[in-house]
Amino acid sequence: MTKWKKHLKEVDELRERNRELDMETAQRLDDMLADIKDTGKAVSLEFLKDFLRLRPSDDDAIQELKMKLQVKDDVIHRVIIDDQDQSVYVAFNTPTRE
Repeated sequence: MTKWKKHLKEVDELRERNRELDMETAQRLDDMLADIKDTGKAVSLEFLKDFLRLRPSDDDAIQELKMKLQVKDDVIHRVIIDDQDQSVYVAFNTPTRE
């Protein structure tokens, strides 16, 4: 057997699994937002990277989170840096209508 063949996966299987993971992640985000939005609390970006399967770098994770939130018109986010240890937090709120 050629060495590279053990590294093959079916495209349809990859797409289906990715779709399932995307749906699970979207549900996690919805559940979290239902609990935390408008509470005056912020959640650690490090936690969100794992919980929502975001990219490892802070900047990429924030951009990916922003994309996930763009489909929701009932939530905005704010990035907050903890000056004490430079950790990154994200707060979620309902947008104000004018």
